[in-house]
Amino acid sequence: MFDLAKGIEYKDLKPKIYKGHTTIELKNVKTGIRDRIESDNTFQSDVLAKFLRSFGAYNNNPYNNATWRSRALWTRLVGGIYLFRDTIDTLSDYMPAGNLMVANGSYMVTNTSTVELGSYNDRESVISANSLSMVYDWTTSQGNGVIGSVSLGSDVGGYIGYGNKAGESVTGKGLNENQTSEILNGIIYKNNLYNFEIDDTNRVLTVKKKKAVVTAASIFDGIETSTDYSYSASIAFKDTPSICACYMGDGKIAVFYGHPYNQPFAPNEELKFIVFDVENNSVSVKTITNITENNLWVFNMGILNVAFNDNSIFIPKMTSGATRSAFPIYEFNINTGALTHTYNGSDQILGYQICKFTPDLMSFAGNIIDTVNHTVYPANLTDQGLGFIDDTDSLRTGSQSSQLYKNPMYLATINNLDSPVEKTSSQTMKVIYTLTEAV
Repeated sequence: MFDLAKGIEYKDLKPKIYKGHTTIELKNVKTGIRDRIESDNTFQSDVLAKFLRSFGAYNNNPYNNATWRSRALWTRLVGGIYLFRDTIDTLSDYMPAGNLMVANGSYMVTNTSTVELGSYNDRESVISANSLSMVYDWTTSQGNGVIGSVSLGSDVGGYIGYGNKAGESVTGKGLNENQTSEILNGIIYKNNLYNFEIDDTNRVLTVKKKKAVVTAASIFDGIETSTDYSYSASIAFKDTPSICACYMGDGKIAVFYGHPYNQPFAPNEELKFIVFDVENNSVSVKTITNITENNLWVFNMGILNVAFNDNSIFIPKMTSGATRSAFPIYEFNINTGALTHTYNGSDQILGYQICKFTPDLMSFAGNIIDTVNHTVYPANLTDQGLGFIDDTDSLRTGSQSSQLYKNPMYLATINNLDSPVEKTSSQTMKVIYTLTEAV
């Protein structure tokens, strides 16, 4: 008797639909004149459902964390707020690159500095069994600029923010704050773990694939297959090679055969790596020549120290010492080898790995890098070298290992204003964001 063994899909915890309403009050501190702007929102329950996933074998259930579960659910899921310059497509999970965050806030956080972060007004907020009315305040020196959209987000994301154009930051939080994850051996993609072996003498890449329980289970989990692929040129970098790999996006994994420690990628030196296309089961070799005047930092203690976006690789300058400036970061086209952009910034904290947390936004040394605007702004962020995957929010942590964390920078609601408003340094601002359960 034969039967088909179908995959076992997980049913996500999906929040109900809620109606949202935003009131923005701008008060001129000299004249006392008040402007009041009202607007309704789109509630993104699917985005919140993603954040409540447990990721199977990675066991990242938010309720595993005692700190996370110690507060009411709303304070975690919608306990942050963002105000953006431009309107946002209602299908967006995150702030699109090219936009600009004007102001942000987080539940029970008070800020007296001049950064974009405002203060949660616990006295005026009203929380009941069927309604949340959250109030945030900004002083005349905070959150100035044109506002076209308002969104709720997580308490962690609302605190970190999408970068402070004012050029300052406050004490940072990590993108994986209050999350835990098991470490699995392999790079995860679509419920499969991939590990790699290299025979550089004979130019053979061995790809080992094993099903893993992440968003779907299979009775064939844990069974490994192995396939050999030929490649065209030696990719060994320095002596004593070790294998590092990371997800590039678009179903591709970059595989490096490089020195496990902090060896520089020197000026005029070549760096070669393999691109394994998971969807097409094909390999290609890419070559980058360091045409800069600096040593670059590809490997950091056995962990890959680069990030990818579309056809680009981002590599920081190599630095050392207790006080260091790890900028600039150089963007190379992996197909042509051309240096396409240089990102300059100032370290807010010690920088180690570049973190890609949305398809076009990255963080490094406490800064947010926008690859569309080509801007570098400090954020209220610690540096952890997290590399998120666009379809499963995966974290690359080792040479060939992975953890899975949920990205806290999501947009739980999107409230595009009918017309933009501008807050100036002569005004204070109060935002009242109300959520009620839809009937």
